[in-house]
Amino acid sequence: MNLEFDDITEPEIFRKGIHAYGITDSQAEAIVKFLERAIDLNLDIYVHCRAGYSRSQAIVRYVKSRWAGPWETNPLNPDDKPNYYVLGKLREYENKQDIHSPIEGSLESDNNRNQG
Repeated sequence: MNLEFDDITEPEIFRKGIHAYGITDSQAEAIVKFLERAIDLNLDIYVHCRAGYSRSQAIVRYVKSRWAGPWETNPLNPDDKPNYYVLGKLREYENKQDIHSPIEGSLESDNNRNQG
């Protein structure tokens, strides 16, 4: 799966002549459905973004909070600084579908951090 969206924390911005687009609802849906299929089939998942930082960390954080591991992550790029806009969009789709994550404590702490 290959999706294009910029590492921003809002739907879109225009600064200094550059137009950037954040993750869309349909992209969040595609990511969640892709992850659900991959995990149901017990496939390995490799997540990466162009910069290799906060967008990928958001997806990794989502996976780790929704499905029990063990999950192996790159120790040089832990999921400690995810793009909370991306993470929120994934969870927004999850909530619309009435999907319940088994690891509720991590969801609450992320949601509180995102609002603070």
